Amino acid sequence: MPSLSLQLFAQPFVTTGDYGAIKELARPRSYEFSPYADLEENPDFHRRSLRSNAVLRWEYRPGSTLFAVWQQSRDRAFDDVSDPRFRPAGDLSRASAADGDNIFLIKLNRWFGL
Repeated sequence: MPSLSLQLFAQPFVTTGDYGAIKELARPRSYEFSPYADLEENPDFHRRSLRSNAVLRWEYRPGSTLFAVWQQSRDRAFDDVSDPRFRPAGDLSRASAADGDNIFLIKLNRWFGL
């Protein structure tokens, strides 16, 4: 008997880094720090991504299966991190607005009874 199934997966990711008062160890085996030299770039970061998959599986005869897979990845990094606070709900909605990369694959398994 043929069977058909559809599976959906979504993986949201949000990460934020807010650095301040970067220092370096002044001497080995001490707990004394000295200010780190001026950085050329701001080390703060804010990144969002949303990855999703849809898998359609059709067993059209016993042992023989057709798979159709669609994968989408939306990634967004922000150079302006003047407000690096972590806001999961708002960040995920903005990640879904980013341009996405789409991949579509088809795989066919055929069983030969020899």
